[in-house]
Amino acid sequence: MREHRKFTPKQLSEFSRELSTLLAEDTGEVQLTDYGLSGIPVFQVSRYASKALDQNRRVLAVLDFLPEKTEDELLSLLKEQ
Repeated sequence: MREHRKFTPKQLSEFSRELSTLLAEDTGEVQLTDYGLSGIPVFQVSRYASKALDQNRRVLAVLDFLPEKTEDELLSLLKEQ
């Protein structure tokens, strides 16, 4: 099992500030594979991530599997399960 790294509040704050710029976004079908993410939206966005990584910047992928739901609707749905 993979060990999770723990961050201090200061590290989280710095990391959050560093990741505050949206590089790209797309919608569509995404496949979760044994080697990572795949699909047209992933390929479209990955070129921007690749450029940022070449510049030694950190990159974070955020996936919203239920974009039509609000946070409150999601919490309610999870409580029902």
